[in-house]
Amino acid sequence: MREIKLVTFDLDETALDSNKCLLPSTVQTVKKLVDIGIEVVPATGRVFTGVPEEVRNLPGVRYIIANNGGGVYDNKTGEILLEDGIDPIEAVPVLLDLETLPVMADPFVKDGAYMCKKNVPLIDKMATSEPMREYIRSTRRVVDSVARHIAESKEIIQKITINFGSDENGDRICYDETWEILNNYPELNSVSGGTNNIEVTRCGVSKASALEWLGDKLDIEASEMMAFGDSGNDAEMLEYVGLGVAVANAEQIALDVADDITASNNEDGIAKAVEKHWSKFEE
Repeated sequence: MREIKLVTFDLDETALDSNKCLLPSTVQTVKKLVDIGIEVVPATGRVFTGVPEEVRNLPGVRYIIANNGGGVYDNKTGEILLEDGIDPIEAVPVLLDLETLPVMADPFVKDGAYMCKKNVPLIDKMATSEPMREYIRSTRRVVDSVARHIAESKEIIQKITINFGSDENGDRICYDETWEILNNYPELNSVSGGTNNIEVTRCGVSKASALEWLGDKLDIEASEMMAFGDSGNDAEMLEYVGLGVAVANAEQIALDVADDITASNNEDGIAKAVEKHWSKFEE
């Protein structure tokens, strides 16, 4: 009997290499899994519209988990099937507090994300790759105040992503001060992301909670799932599934909860782990 029926993977620093591309081995592995009837589900902290086309075009990918579980989308139509976000009334106070700091605290909604106009220059001060900077530029709609905009638009926030500029020593500016603010909001779930950022969802919302919802829909148990991840926003997912695999370049929080460790995102990590555990996919 087949032990694993669903494979899910994070994107940045897990399925995507350092150039933010899928390795050919990953594409071939997805095709191999889909061909034998395995459900393949990308699970990302990115907004749905920011998922790379090459991921969206993977054969057989019916669903995408976006915004760390804040939204589950139909990959073909872009329809949102599950929205599990922060009520705008609850979001405005924390956004106002974060606007007092020189950090990029960007609320993600179902079709994009917002950024304060004053923070746009901080993008060039991030200690990250140019492809990631371009992803941020292409997915943000610039407004004078994100807190005021959300208060007026009353949009559900699937996630808040907080990115940081770096000082001359390479340290994240106001990182500790940001955590001090977030610790005042226990109703929110704040975790480290895969690009030295902080990601915030409603308490109880994670990639794991989205997988639970999707598993109910597809009649697949958590024990029949395999997941790949690299950072704090993957930890709950790695713990939730039957087989959680961290890539070698993962943060310690992901390594600590993983059932197995594979090669890095640049060294065919997903393909090697699937090959290692292939007997679990056979009927």
